[in-house]
Amino acid sequence: MAKIKLTIAYDGTDYCGWQRQAGQITIQQTIEEALTSLLYQPVTVDGAGRTDSGVHALGQVASFECPKPFPASRLQQALNNILPPDVRIISANTAADDFHARYSACGKRYIYLIDQQAEANAFNCRYGWHLQGKLNIDAMRAAAALLVGEHDFYHFSARGGKTKTTVRNIKSIDIYQPQNVTPNFPWQYLHDPLMIEAIADGFLYKMMRMICCRLIAVGQGIITSEQINGYFDGSFHKNIQLAPAKGLFLAEVYYKK
Repeated sequence: MAKIKLTIAYDGTDYCGWQRQAGQITIQQTIEEALTSLLYQPVTVDGAGRTDSGVHALGQVASFECPKPFPASRLQQALNNILPPDVRIISANTAADDFHARYSACGKRYIYLIDQQAEANAFNCRYGWHLQGKLNIDAMRAAAALLVGEHDFYHFSARGGKTKTTVRNIKSIDIYQPQNVTPNFPWQYLHDPLMIEAIADGFLYKMMRMICCRLIAVGQGIITSEQINGYFDGSFHKNIQLAPAKGLFLAEVYYKK
């Protein structure tokens, strides 16, 4: 059996996350059902990340063992003919036999989209966190710099995740206003967008959304950049509203060459 690697984009608004759940519509279930319909055999796909309900993806990766000969070059179009329009296969390729979308990954890149318009846009209600008022980007960048590197992110995650360690290494956090409209990305509806982009060797359960809400709180003057350090050892406990899922995009999954 051939191992297939899929790169997937999806609008997560109408799905209960990636992972298959009884009685719920999920991305994994939707893709598995499409593959089963195409190949006439049950197929299980493994995803690189279990995105939460409402979270989107520009570059989610999944892998599966194809139970019968089917050219990877034809798989993309064949699946897109079956899948709903809010789930798209970006590419389909044959992978090494030992490739696994989750366990072979060595890093991920997430993007969080913020809408700074005075009034919410009717065409962007599914994407981005609408915040009235300008954020202090310099203060946010100062706080973000404290998060870069290897730290124990226990207090930057929600309970319920299954992991052996809460130590993660954040390679970079960039906060910027995109100047150009990128194809297939929904900031074109925003007049004053702001993006938080983070690259790490891995992310804990709700870790990116918790980082974003605290950086935004710094930008709003609710907490200071120095107080971010207090979350690491638990000496600072101020609860901040969790950044809503609709602003989060799994942008890319990294693998060793």
